Formats: sequence, structure tokens, C-alpha cells
Amino acid sequence: MNETRHTTDLPEPPALAGITAAEWPMTINAEKEPLDSYRIVLLTRQPDLYAEFEIDVFPSGRPRNYLDFSALDTTQGDWTTAEILDLADSCDRLQQWLDSCAAALQWAQEHADQLRP
Repeated sequence: MNETRHTTDLPEPPALAGITAAEWPMTINAEKEPLDSYRIVLLTRQPDLYAEFEIDVFPSGRPRNYLDFSALDTTQGDWTTAEILDLADSCDRLQQWLDSCAAALQWAQEHADQLRP
């Protein structure tokens, strides 16, 4: 069960290139065991880069992150030549997005106590 906490209780996330406000859900994924619950801080997907990045904060205050370059690949991990070439042609955008992901992670680490579920 997910519940949304009022964003006024939480620090304002930074404005970052390639990441929209909607990608900062700040929702709590409530599990049966409270210690298994976590807050989804950021979930950003770049389908044309075949990439996904997520930041979660757990009750301990420890942020975890996941960077996946195959999560959106419809071929289940077997990349085509065209997909690889498309990604290569998008290196500038990829670098900008990865820079934003790194800045988001740094922000989450700095505000981890406030972001705990």
C-alpha cells in the first residue's frame, strides 16, 4: 500500500536538468513490517536512453539507489545494434541526466533524516 505524505513536511527537491517535478513522488511504500517500508524519493526514466534511476530512503535513514540501463529495454536485455547506436548518439543528454541523478543522490543523502518514512 502506498501513501503520500504532505510535501510541506519534506525538504524541497532541487530543480535538475532532465528530471521533472513528477519524478520526485515522495511516496511511502508501506510494507507489513514497518522496518521494510521505504520512501520513494526519485524515480526517473529515460526511455530513449534505455535508463532508469531510483532513490529510496529507509527507516534507518539510509538512502539506496538503483541505476539500470536495461529496465526499459523491450528486448529483455538483448540490445540491438540500433539501440546501441541510438544510445551512443545521445551521450551528451546521457551525461546531463547522469549528472542530475548524481546531484539528486547527493541531495537525498544530505536530507536523509528528513526523508525517512
